[in-house]
Amino acid sequence: MKTIHKSKYRRILDLFESKGEATNQELSRICLRYGARIKELRDDGHIIVISKMTDTLFRYVYMGQKDEDDRTSILSVD
Repeated sequence: MKTIHKSKYRRILDLFESKGEATNQELSRICLRYGARIKELRDDGHIIVISKMTDTLFRYVYMGQKDEDDRTSILSVD
């Protein structure tokens, strides 16, 4: 992971840990490629659920981190 990405990764994770959720608008203020950072978080075991609020607004809810024994993945909920 490149250093600049790690910084944005950390900022997004800090937002999730403090608020528990964020909209795509909030995430895009941190990083325009927030989708790539969300993927990295998921790859590292963080559970993030997406729900569509309007045609252009999505809510990302942070559900914590998976146990090492848990191999399931939650990608989105409508």
